[in-house]
Amino acid sequence: MLKRSLSFAIVATLAGGPVQSAAPLSPREREVLPSYFGMMRQWVTARMRNLRTRPEGEGTAVIRFTVQRSGRVTAATLHESSGSAEIDQAVLRALPAIGTQTRPFPKDVTRSELTFQVPVRFVP
Repeated sequence: MLKRSLSFAIVATLAGGPVQSAAPLSPREREVLPSYFGMMRQWVTARMRNLRTRPEGEGTAVIRFTVQRSGRVTAATLHESSGSAEIDQAVLRALPAIGTQTRPFPKDVTRSELTFQVPVRFVP
Protein backbone atom coordinates (compact mmCIF):
# COMPACT_ATOMS: atom_id res chain seq x y z
CA MET A 1 0.00 0.00 0.00
CA LEU A 2 1.31 3.44 -0.92
CA LYS A 3 1.88 5.92 1.84
CA ARG A 4 -0.17 9.07 1.23
CA SER A 5 1.19 12.53 1.86
CA LEU A 6 -0.37 15.94 1.90
CA SER A 7 1.12 19.18 0.66
CA PHE A 8 -0.15 22.73 0.87
CA ALA A 9 0.55 26.03 -0.81
CA ILE A 10 -0.78 29.54 -0.51
CA VAL A 11 -2.85 30.36 -3.60
CA ALA A 12 -0.88 33.42 -4.71
CA THR A 13 1.47 36.17 -3.66
CA LEU A 14 0.44 39.45 -2.08
CA ALA A 15 -0.10 40.99 -5.52
CA GLY A 16 -3.14 38.85 -6.28
CA GLY A 17 -3.16 37.57 -2.76
CA PRO A 18 -4.32 34.50 -0.94
CA VAL A 19 -6.55 37.08 0.62
CA GLN A 20 -9.61 38.79 -0.69
CA SER A 21 -10.90 42.06 0.63
CA ALA A 22 -12.98 44.94 -0.63
CA ALA A 23 -10.21 47.52 -0.24
CA PRO A 24 -6.64 47.33 -1.55
CA LEU A 25 -3.93 46.54 0.98
CA SER A 26 -2.17 49.54 2.51
CA PRO A 27 1.64 49.73 2.25
CA ARG A 28 1.94 48.80 5.95
CA GLU A 29 -0.44 45.84 5.50
CA ARG A 30 1.73 44.69 2.60
CA GLU A 31 4.66 44.66 5.03
CA VAL A 32 3.05 42.80 7.92
CA LEU A 33 0.66 40.40 6.20
CA PRO A 34 3.22 38.01 4.68
CA SER A 35 4.15 36.70 8.12
CA TYR A 36 0.46 36.40 9.04
CA PHE A 37 -0.15 34.48 5.80
CA GLY A 38 2.72 32.15 6.69
CA MET A 39 1.24 31.56 10.14
CA MET A 40 -2.18 30.85 8.58
CA ARG A 41 -0.61 28.35 6.18
CA GLN A 42 1.05 26.52 9.08
CA TRP A 43 -2.19 26.62 11.05
CA VAL A 44 -4.21 25.04 8.21
CA THR A 45 -1.45 22.53 7.44
CA ALA A 46 -1.30 21.34 11.05
CA ARG A 47 -5.04 20.77 11.15
CA MET A 48 -5.42 19.15 7.74
CA ARG A 49 -2.55 16.71 8.34
CA ASN A 50 -4.65 15.08 11.03
CA LEU A 51 -7.09 13.52 8.56
CA ARG A 52 -8.09 10.14 9.91
CA THR A 53 -8.37 8.60 6.48
CA ARG A 54 -6.25 9.62 3.52
CA PRO A 55 -8.12 9.53 0.24
CA GLU A 56 -6.79 7.44 -2.62
CA GLY A 57 -5.55 9.21 -5.70
CA GLU A 58 -4.15 12.62 -6.38
CA GLY A 59 -5.83 16.00 -6.60
CA THR A 60 -6.06 19.52 -5.28
CA ALA A 61 -9.12 20.99 -3.60
CA VAL A 62 -9.31 24.63 -2.56
CA ILE A 63 -10.69 25.55 0.83
CA ARG A 64 -11.89 29.04 1.58
CA PHE A 65 -12.36 30.61 4.98
CA THR A 66 -12.76 34.05 6.48
CA VAL A 67 -10.91 35.28 9.55
CA GLN A 68 -12.20 38.25 11.52
CA ARG A 69 -9.87 40.79 13.14
CA SER A 70 -10.21 38.98 16.49
CA GLY A 71 -8.99 35.71 14.91
CA ARG A 72 -12.45 34.17 14.78
CA VAL A 73 -12.78 31.83 11.79
CA THR A 74 -16.05 31.87 9.85
CA ALA A 75 -17.42 30.33 6.69
CA ALA A 76 -14.93 27.51 6.04
CA THR A 77 -16.01 25.84 2.80
CA LEU A 78 -14.82 23.70 -0.08
CA HIS A 79 -14.35 26.46 -2.66
CA GLU A 80 -13.09 24.40 -5.59
CA SER A 81 -13.43 20.69 -6.25
CA SER A 82 -10.40 18.48 -6.78
CA GLY A 83 -12.31 16.51 -9.40
CA SER A 84 -12.25 13.50 -7.09
CA ALA A 85 -15.31 12.81 -4.95
CA GLU A 86 -13.15 10.90 -2.44
CA ILE A 87 -10.71 13.81 -1.99
CA ASP A 88 -13.51 16.38 -1.81
CA GLN A 89 -15.30 14.32 0.86
CA ALA A 90 -12.07 14.02 2.89
CA VAL A 91 -11.61 17.79 2.77
CA LEU A 92 -15.26 18.40 3.73
CA ARG A 93 -14.90 16.03 6.70
CA ALA A 94 -11.71 17.86 7.74
CA LEU A 95 -13.14 21.40 7.59
CA PRO A 96 -14.32 21.37 11.22
CA ALA A 97 -10.69 20.66 12.20
CA ILE A 98 -9.79 24.12 10.94
CA GLY A 99 -11.45 25.31 14.10
CA THR A 100 -13.12 28.53 15.07
CA GLN A 101 -10.23 30.59 16.44
CA THR A 102 -6.71 31.54 15.38
CA ARG A 103 -4.39 34.43 16.16
CA PRO A 104 -5.83 37.95 15.78
CA PHE A 105 -4.57 40.17 12.97
CA PRO A 106 -1.35 42.12 13.46
CA LYS A 107 -2.10 45.58 14.88
CA ASP A 108 -1.22 47.30 11.58
CA VAL A 109 -3.97 45.46 9.68
CA THR A 110 -6.92 47.82 9.65
CA ARG A 111 -9.61 45.77 7.95
CA SER A 112 -12.27 43.83 9.83
CA GLU A 113 -11.83 40.48 8.04
CA LEU A 114 -9.72 38.64 5.48
CA THR A 115 -10.79 35.74 3.29
CA PHE A 116 -8.21 33.06 2.50
CA GLN A 117 -8.21 30.47 -0.27
CA VAL A 118 -5.79 27.62 0.37
CA PRO A 119 -5.22 24.71 -2.02
CA VAL A 120 -4.99 21.33 -0.32
CA ARG A 121 -3.09 18.90 -2.53
CA PHE A 122 -3.17 15.16 -1.97
CA VAL A 123 -0.38 13.15 -3.55
CA PRO A 124 0.36 9.40 -3.48
